[in-house]
Amino acid sequence: MKRQHIIRIVGKRAFCLADLLITIAMIAILAAILFPVFARAREKARAATCTSNLVNIALALRNYAADNDMRYPPRDNDLSPLWPVYVNTRLTFACPSISAGKPMGMMPADEPPQPPTGGPPPPPDVSTTPPPGPPVQQPPPAAMPPPEDAPEVTLETGYFYVSGYRYDQFIRRMPLSGDSGASRHNDRANVLFTDGSLGLWTRADYLRAGLQRYAWMDD
Repeated sequence: MKRQHIIRIVGKRAFCLADLLITIAMIAILAAILFPVFARAREKARAATCTSNLVNIALALRNYAADNDMRYPPRDNDLSPLWPVYVNTRLTFACPSISAGKPMGMMPADEPPQPPTGGPPPPPDVSTTPPPGPPVQQPPPAAMPPPEDAPEVTLETGYFYVSGYRYDQFIRRMPLSGDSGASRHNDRANVLFTDGSLGLWTRADYLRAGLQRYAWMDD
């Protein structure tokens, strides 16, 4: 008697729509948990770069004071005297957490600078129109050197600056420079003090020190 082998075929369960929706929901929940963590980590890296910028500004201020009777630059929010002698790159004045800074010397109460308004081009002067005839080949104009009174490069900065201090002056710990926005790095801001130290301040610390005159609080 021959053995009869019975082959039993078991069907596998397919990946249905409910499983797909559950998987998408789990990925969305996981992303919602991890994205803020990654954002805070990236902001910490930017804050470290910002701290390095302020250290370079502190060294530049010290060197500037050594050459100028121990006095720092005379204007609030204007660190342009440091460039390019004491600071060799404009990126030192740029906090990596903002896309564009403010013009040097600008205060929060100042009106934002208006772009120049361009009018229609003037009509051509018909009195000098050449007579009709074959075109005459003219040599290309020679490159002219820039005039001596050419406008200087407009410097922008992401940091406030409080003038009126001297490097050799024995004073208490006061804010000298720092982030122009009070909540830039995870609700904190880097501040450089007159004694050379650095710290993280909150918006309340900015208001307590009266920095709303120099810093854009909502930046």
